[in-house]
Amino acid sequence: MDRASKSHVVALKRAIKHHTENSEEDKEALQKIETQHKECLKLCKEKIDLANRAYDVIDNHIRRLDDYLSRFENELRETGGAESQKDNQTKEDDSKDVDMPIDPNEPTYCICHRVSFGEMVACDNPECKVEWFHFECVGLKKQPKGRWFCPECTENNNKKRQKKM
Repeated sequence: MDRASKSHVVALKRAIKHHTENSEEDKEALQKIETQHKECLKLCKEKIDLANRAYDVIDNHIRRLDDYLSRFENELRETGGAESQKDNQTKEDDSKDVDMPIDPNEPTYCICHRVSFGEMVACDNPECKVEWFHFECVGLKKQPKGRWFCPECTENNNKKRQKKM
């Protein structure tokens, strides 16, 4: 692209030189074209550099994910893939600090105090302190039908009912 654009500018220079009237207007137009050409080349190089940096960042993340996946597969093979849900939760909690950095400004949810991910359900108690819960943390497989209350709100409601009786 660089050669083609340079040859185009050279051709324009020749056309202006062979033009019978070598006016100041033609010279100014040529200078303007050359300046714009240089600016275009500069912007092209910046775009290429930006694209290369973005590619490097994405490639780095993909390699990290591949590494994590490989370690996870090896761990599953070593344990035979049969671990209790409590063991899985403990490993998730241990690995969350190592695997991916968490933005300290990102809000946390659920009884596990982790960021939003996967499927989540909202507690229908407007006074619930937590509000949103991960399916896996509250033992859900699919979205509940009708109103749903978290374990803490359910327990508090049961206590209130018992006091009334």
